[in-house]
Amino acid sequence: MEIAKLILELISVLIWPIITLIIFFNFKNEFKNILRKITKATLPGGVEIDIDQNIRESKELIPLAIKERKTHLQKNIPRTKQKQIEKNELHSKIHKNFGLKDPSSNLKIVYYQKIAKSDPILSLASIRIDLEIMIKNIAKRYSIIIKQNDSPNKIAQSLLENYKITSNQYNMIKQLLKICNAGLHGQEVSNEQIEEIIEITKILIDDYKSWLDWGFANT
Repeated sequence: MEIAKLILELISVLIWPIITLIIFFNFKNEFKNILRKITKATLPGGVEIDIDQNIRESKELIPLAIKERKTHLQKNIPRTKQKQIEKNELHSKIHKNFGLKDPSSNLKIVYYQKIAKSDPILSLASIRIDLEIMIKNIAKRYSIIIKQNDSPNKIAQSLLENYKITSNQYNMIKQLLKICNAGLHGQEVSNEQIEEIIEITKILIDDYKSWLDWGFANT
């Protein structure tokens, strides 16, 4: 149990999120053996989360997030008429031009779906890593000062306070991070729950791509 705690704490403080994913892929059998020994997942303070409830609360925000995105898209129609292949190339180019990091998924939801088929926990790890990359990219582009050891939750809070994300987006990010952390700490997550988590993640990725499409990098 102490070994599992030590490894998870080490992962949580790694500087580059992609390193975490590499470690999971290279040592996934070792992590599986450790996680099997954990009978109950608890968050700081000893509270076990209700994953189904967190998923329900997140899904309730989806229509609101989509409505917000459509409002922005209607104001930026010329920029959003590009073909999908051009958009994918544009997103990567924007990241490169402004010194931002490309998410491991390259903003493609199928990436998590493929991983989930063989290892749901690695899929959760990938989602958490990409969420952190995206919110750090937003903070960097908008010159919001964050510290190296700031948690993803704290960074998301800063984005909310600086009006760079909406309250709906913030709450979805917070719920997803909570679910991913619970899964990585050993709480059982079913295949059905993974599918719903990926569905919620897609909304946030679509929002992020829309920020890029409607001129996020030029603001």
